[in-house]
Amino acid sequence: MRRADWRKAMAGWAALAVVALVGACSPAQQAASSATGSADATRAIAISAFLLNPANGPGSLAIRIANYSGAPFDLTGCSLTDEYGAVSPLMRPRGHSERRDIVFMASSATNVVAAGAEVWVAADAAVFATNFGFPPDFELGNDEALPANDPKVADVRFEGPVDRHGAWLRSGRPDAGIIALVGPDRDEGDPVVLDAVPYNFGRVGDARAGVPDQSRLRETERDQGLALGSLWRGPPLMTATNIFLPSPPFSRRNRVYARNRDAAGKLLPDTNSFADWDAGSSRASLGQAVVHRIWSAGQSAFVSRRHDEDTIVTMTAAPDSNFAGTVRAFAAAKRDIKVHVYYFTSSEIADALVAAVERGVDVSLAMEGGVVGVANGLKDSEREVARRIEAAGRERSGNKAHGLGRVYWIRSDSKLGIDDRYSYDHSKYAIIDEEWLIIGSENYGSTGHPVDNSYGNRGWEIQLRTPPGKARLGVVEDLLAVWRDDVDPDHHHDYVRYSDDPASLDADGRGRYGPPPPGTKSRSSLRYGRYVPSEPPMQTIEERVGAELVISPDTSLDERGGMLAAIASAKHTLVVQHLSLAARWGGKKHGSFEKTPNVLLEAILAAARRGVKVRILLSCRGISCERLDARIKASPGQSVYDLVNAIAEREKLDLELRYLDMTSDDWLDDVEDHGTAKIHNKSLIVDGRATLFASINGVENSFKGNREIGVVVHSAAVAAFYERLFWYDWTTVMAPDGVSAATVISPAALKALATSPLEAHIQLTGLLPATAYYIRVAALDSDDSDVENTEPPKSLGPHQSTLSDEVMATTSAAGTLIVRWRRNTSECLEGDLAGYRIYYGQQPGRTGSGGVMDADDVARLGLYDGEGAAQGPSP
Repeated sequence: MRRADWRKAMAGWAALAVVALVGACSPAQQAASSATGSADATRAIAISAFLLNPANGPGSLAIRIANYSGAPFDLTGCSLTDEYGAVSPLMRPRGHSERRDIVFMASSATNVVAAGAEVWVAADAAVFATNFGFPPDFELGNDEALPANDPKVADVRFEGPVDRHGAWLRSGRPDAGIIALVGPDRDEGDPVVLDAVPYNFGRVGDARAGVPDQSRLRETERDQGLALGSLWRGPPLMTATNIFLPSPPFSRRNRVYARNRDAAGKLLPDTNSFADWDAGSSRASLGQAVVHRIWSAGQSAFVSRRHDEDTIVTMTAAPDSNFAGTVRAFAAAKRDIKVHVYYFTSSEIADALVAAVERGVDVSLAMEGGVVGVANGLKDSEREVARRIEAAGRERSGNKAHGLGRVYWIRSDSKLGIDDRYSYDHSKYAIIDEEWLIIGSENYGSTGHPVDNSYGNRGWEIQLRTPPGKARLGVVEDLLAVWRDDVDPDHHHDYVRYSDDPASLDADGRGRYGPPPPGTKSRSSLRYGRYVPSEPPMQTIEERVGAELVISPDTSLDERGGMLAAIASAKHTLVVQHLSLAARWGGKKHGSFEKTPNVLLEAILAAARRGVKVRILLSCRGISCERLDARIKASPGQSVYDLVNAIAEREKLDLELRYLDMTSDDWLDDVEDHGTAKIHNKSLIVDGRATLFASINGVENSFKGNREIGVVVHSAAVAAFYERLFWYDWTTVMAPDGVSAATVISPAALKALATSPLEAHIQLTGLLPATAYYIRVAALDSDDSDVENTEPPKSLGPHQSTLSDEVMATTSAAGTLIVRWRRNTSECLEGDLAGYRIYYGQQPGRTGSGGVMDADDVARLGLYDGEGAAQGPSP
């Protein structure tokens, strides 16, 4: 969406906070306006948005006005006033010494609002542009505290007493009032009210504070001969609160309230009730609101669009193939690479981007400037990645064959009056040559894109590429629009470019948004683990697929498209793999945590209640899953695990939630997980046909505060690739006990072992005598029961769960070695244990504690039931 279109259709979201607004329009418009004053879709002019909790003081205040009609609307003679917020029982006429108005001055072309268009009226054009990224249509022109500062912006005039908070705020209580748009006063001084929006009435203490109720609106309706409720009906819009409940569950500075829109972004009809306004701050459950988002100044307003097109699709995952797939894509770039990621520490992926710059490709990198829990906001390894890319780009001045290298961070800086548009920029995507996108759940680091695929997170990533000779994919076009709106430092000051200006460096030579301290070296992100990669680790197909972006906060909580619509369409199966799902949203104060639903979880449970088979797999680390999940309790003693499985049992649903157990604080020392560092995925698959790839975690901020990117891909082939990974992970939940020893033992001890039902062993022969070997044991799954977990049923093929770190033992003089381990007693393999596989080698590659074996030095011996003295059926 281009900026001009955005300004007209969805233009930013600020408005006049905590005031009452009244308009008086020219006589030519009065008749048409008063004729449309009823509560229906024919209203000619209306208030469409207003700003709350401005970060930069009164200068931030603004209001948006929409022309609903099919003809131009002249605002000449209209005014905005807080008169309805006055305690006086009578509406004072314009010009009264105590009445306050913002007046649209002498007629001019600038006062005309085009049919279907919207205009912004701001207190201060410069502050507005800082917050929103574009100038308003009007600014206050005669206030000494807020002088007009943009000659290209039309002025409006303030009339009335100046308030100590600024000309736009009334004295008394500025957090409750009636926003109204009215025509000129009649002879008796009563206004012709065209639109009115009461807000924040009815809270405890309001009556004692002298805040007026809505009775004056009723009087105005009678005076104008309008039907009851023509100006407003039902409860007021609750802004500082949350639909009659104290304390908003989610709040941001520069908060904006705006009218709801349809799926194409067009304003919905005005019904003169709070139902017209976005419910993002409310505790609305699934189905009680169309969109559950929250707006802040400067945020985008993209809509969901599905594109069905011929596409080259490459499927990768971590640990298996994310690194290989991403680096291969960057190596194929010819003109341009854009990378948008929460954090970037991989020196190996940086190598690929630097190489791209050196062969003439322009590289742009955007990152979050304040990573959670990191001193100085960024790791020095991120600064080193940025330094290398910027340095490679600067060489273009001496080598025209080089591309450009540009690095940006999103920031918040109260000293400069800069408030970032999003809580965190948590996106994880890349765009190559403006025809090829990569979207997934993983950052560019050692776990999300591991160099060696024996180590790393479980995360999914998808590549969608325009076939040669075809027009650019629509989904790529949509993602480019997001990039252009976000990474726009010329208009959005929350983005800052890398700088190594000496004046910006600290005492250690570190730039806040610049280089690391001198002497910092790139460190390899290469690590080894014990994950057994899937086969095939990566797959590329070309077929016609459907693709639809999911964008937070724009569309991720829109029930009409994207993620929620995909879940709502489920008829047979829904599999969900997530880092975590909060049982409830909201904050801990004033009970909002217990009363604010997790809309995503509600959608998943609704599918189960329709008869859909639902499986949810979450990550678990720490001392125990239960202690980890204590942070997201729905009520005392009830975790999301307890909540979901209790609902399944109580309502007899085909629903189950499991954890992928990561019980060790140091996963490399843990003998009871299936090899991944953790589930970092944020994905789901619907009916084996639609797959979500996203950066969006299951917490409220990911949907309502962060910038997040996902894509729903409609393709049975794509779903099948990732279903195979899901069921592999699902059936190795709570992995079996591992190897307790690998030693040379006597025949008597061997005989004793054979009598223990929980012990298994195998004797290796033909090895080098008196030689140290490293051994690892894995369980092999026959998948006899896994075939029932897909729709339609299909065999997934054998897979294995690693049971142990390597252990070392020395062979006997005859070259024999006994390896023993405790049998699998966990339910994780669902009774289909086929046997074990032994990995052994003389010279394992090692990286710190719990190293691994290099493939070239390892022999594999497959052992199945009946092949070993102690082998037998799974207990």
